[in-house]
Order: sequence, then C-alpha cells, then structure tokens
Amino acid sequence: MMPGLDGFALVEELRADEALRAIPIIMLSARAGEHETARGLSSGANDYIAKPFTARELLVRVASSLASARAAEALREHERTQRENLYRLFMQAPFPIAVLRGPRHVIELANDQMLRIWAKRDGVLGVPLAEAIPELVGQPFLGYLDGVFRTGVVHEGRAERARLASGPSGQLETAYFNYVYAPLRDRSGAIEGTIIAAFDVSNVVRAEQVQRQMVEFQERFVAVLGHDLRNPLAALITAAGLLRQQLAPSDEGPTGRVLARISSSALRMSRMVDQILDLTRARIAGGLGVEPTAMDLGVVLTGVVDELRTAYPQRSIELACPVLPGAWDRDRLEQVFSNLIGNAIHHGSSERPVTVTARRAGEIVIVEVHNTGEPIPESLRARLFDPFRRGEREGGAPKAAGLGLGLYISREIVVAHGGDIEVESTRAEGTTFRVSLPRTRTP
Repeated sequence: MMPGLDGFALVEELRADEALRAIPIIMLSARAGEHETARGLSSGANDYIAKPFTARELLVRVASSLASARAAEALREHERTQRENLYRLFMQAPFPIAVLRGPRHVIELANDQMLRIWAKRDGVLGVPLAEAIPELVGQPFLGYLDGVFRTGVVHEGRAERARLASGPSGQLETAYFNYVYAPLRDRSGAIEGTIIAAFDVSNVVRAEQVQRQMVEFQERFVAVLGHDLRNPLAALITAAGLLRQQLAPSDEGPTGRVLARISSSALRMSRMVDQILDLTRARIAGGLGVEPTAMDLGVVLTGVVDELRTAYPQRSIELACPVLPGAWDRDRLEQVFSNLIGNAIHHGSSERPVTVTARRAGEIVIVEVHNTGEPIPESLRARLFDPFRRGEREGGAPKAAGLGLGLYISREIVVAHGGDIEVESTRAEGTTFRVSLPRTRTP
C-alpha cells in the first residue's frame, strides 16, 4: 500500500539486484489472509507477517530468517568452493574442456586446450558460443548443444568433422574430434548449462584415410595388372603349345625342352595372376564368390589326385573317398584341393605317401590331406592363412616358388561355401589340413 512502489514490487526489485538478492526479507503488512501471504511469498519474500503482531513473534521470525539465510549462504559458499575446485581441475585437464551457461551457451570456462582448438587466446568468456566462434554457425554442433540443454540427454560424437578458423591467417581448416556434450544441473536438478569435453583425433583419422587410399590404390593396381597380364600369357602358352605340336619326334631335344620350360613357366605365371585376381576380389568385394551346383565331391577329388599323380609320377598319393553328393562350386574346390595336396607333396617327406581321405558327418563333408615330415613351426601357424606367407626350408630358403597366396585363397573359398579349414601339425603325427564343407551352401 506504499504510494510510489508497493511492497510486492519492492521485493521483486530487490531480488532482481545481484548484490541484494541473498538478503532475507520479511514482509509486514496490515493485509491478512492466505491470498496476501501467498502473494508476498511468491514475490520473493522469506516470510510474511500480518498485523497485529507481537514483538516476540517478530524477533523469532527475524532470527529464523537470519538463520536460514546464513545456512543458505554457507551452502552457496560450499557450492562455490566445489565449483572453483572443479573448474581448477578443468583448467588443468590435458584435453579440451569448456562450460557453457544457459540456452545461448554463454562461455563460462574454457581451458587452454579448448582455446587452442577454437584458435582463441582470450575475449570469449561471457560471450555466447555462436558469437565467440562464428564459424560454428551452419555446422551441426550448436544444434547438438541445443538438444542437450533442452532434453538433458548426453550427446557423443565420434571422429566428427569440424571446420575451424585455425589456419595461420585465420582461414578455415578441417579437423576431426571425439567429444561429449553433457548437461550441467543445479541443486534442484534443473539444467543450467552444458559441459563439453573433446579429443582431437585428426591425425588418427587422416592416417586411416591415407591407409585406406593406399590399400584401394594397391588393390585396383593389382586388379588392372593381373587383368592385363592374362592376355599375353594366354598367347604365350598357346604359341608354345603350337610349336611343340609342329616338332617332329626327332626334334624333341633342346628345342623341345625350351618350349616345355616356356609352357611350364607361362602356366605358373598364369596361376600367379589368377591368385592375384582372387586376392583382389576377396579384399575389394569382401570375399570370393562361389556358384554351387549339384555334384559328387568324390569325383572332384579323384580328378585332382589323378592330375597331380601325372605331374608328380615319383610321388605316391593315396585317396580314400566314397560317393559324396552335395552342392558346391566345382572349379573353386578343385583349386582348394589342388593347392592343399600340392603343398603336401612339396613340404612332406618324399619317402611316405600323401593321403587324402573324405567322409560324411551328418550334413557336413570332411576332407583331410595328410603328409609326414617336418611339422609347421608353431610361430607360423597363427598366420599360416595370411596372404603372401610361404613355407621355408631350414635356413630360410624358400621351399617352393609362388606368391604365398594359395592357403589364403583356399580359406576364402572354403569360407564362401560356409565351411571351415584348420591345420594340425606335429613331428610325431605329421601335418593334416582338415576342410569341413556343408553339403548345401549356407549364407
């Protein structure tokens, strides 16, 4: 009822003043009733006393308000101390960190690492983030911060691209960050700001990009190289074959041996090119493709063994295989078993036979290729199916010519059929490669 500024408005003005906000206020008025009391307290008063009142009641109310004010101030001081300690730790953090206040994301704290990312030295405290770092406008980060402040849900970014004015002359440069935006809450749980913690992963991302580019270039180069080599090799093999056909039996001397060597070398090179192409397909396409058709695996194994017996007449190869119907890619499986049996011939003892056995176990067909001789070293077994790995004799000399892709490609073919390949090798039992193939290809 004061003439210039009534009591309710006066309380609101006091509460709006930062310097006077914490002072306890008791409203004392002739207006009584619940409505007036509620209005006084909602305007910001700590207590409301209606006339008439006693001196004792007034003193008790004053003492109570002062005690409450002192307790509140002690709590605020404790919170200030905790926040100062926390902010001091933030400033010493070895990674970028910042504290933003309110819906406009006013910068309250930013450590040296964060200022370095922003390419700022000072002048950003107390300024909304969009004004302090204007290049962020149009990028998604301000929207992410709005979402965290509005919902209280933490937002995480992984290797996210950012454009910042960090160039020598202030020009925009690209960087990549892992970061977390977390809500900052007051005592009541209300969101009052956002905490940013970030990690610059630009070097890691760029290194991965360079590595991917190198791998892609190498694989495309190998694919083109392999493709362009096949035509001249095919012509060379054909020409050598025609020349050998034109030789009379009496001419099968030095000329015949040279043509045989040309054919053999060209065929070996052709197989290497095929392996290179298979390697490229497996890596670029994520695996080798197969085209299963109904067939008898026993017929395939018999054909492969007969071919290798012709190529290595001095070696003994024993085959034990029943009729094994199923659906597989014939050409690819011939490639697998020709490689496994050929390896057993090259690396096994010449005094004992190479044995090939096949059997059915439910809906799985198991083929084992066994040879005696020196076992595969333990150090090599873990990476035996890696590309470009080749067996060696004692002293490090290569056991057989090749690129070291045979086992890698064999495994890719078996896996493409939904199967598995494993190896056991000991001095006492010899070396056994075991191939397990489902009778029908599984996806």
